Amino acid sequence: SSGINAEWPLRPGMLKLLAVFCLVAVSYCDVGPPGSDSVDNSGAPPDSGDMIPGPPTDIEAPPFPIEVEEIVAPPMLVWIPEAEGTVQGLATIDEYSQCDDPWLYDSIDALLEVDMEDEYVCAFIAFQVHASIQVPYESQTDANERYALFKSCVDLVNEINGAQRSWTAEVNYFCDYTEAEKAMSRGFIMPEDEMKPDNDVLGGNFLGK
Repeated sequence: SSGINAEWPLRPGMLKLLAVFCLVAVSYCDVGPPGSDSVDNSGAPPDSGDMIPGPPTDIEAPPFPIEVEEIVAPPMLVWIPEAEGTVQGLATIDEYSQCDDPWLYDSIDALLEVDMEDEYVCAFIAFQVHASIQVPYESQTDANERYALFKSCVDLVNEINGAQRSWTAEVNYFCDYTEAEKAMSRGFIMPEDEMKPDNDVLGGNFLGK
């Protein structure tokens, strides 16, 4: 016999499906599966125009970690008052690094030892850096006046603490205030005839922390 069952003839639709299957099989053999870089039957490489370009290889990756330049703040400026053995004017705290210590005015024991002009100046420099809220002073004249106020405050603090009272006084940011500025901090305007060094505003709340 012919090997074909007469009761199950090949229908036209099945023939078309078989033909499409054969075409797909032939194409797969020539080109290769998707993503394949194989060559065709002729041995020639595929057309470069049909290939998807990859990422560029000539770009250098940035170094990691990325170095960031550190920003250094300029040193603080302080006023050197007019005093014996000093050169008045503006200076950086780096030039007076030995005075950059709040202990010079903040310690009761250390403050009691202050009696020389250079010691007052050094304590005043530390006070400008760590305590005063008036800085920067407006001018050399202003700085000289603030220094005189600071010295008077130090002397008063030492007088109180040297008397061995039941309470102690300390230098705080009021020590370079004028009498008018101290009065304003209390919320009233002091008459000019009461603005004198021995007024009570020098004590009490203005000496301490």
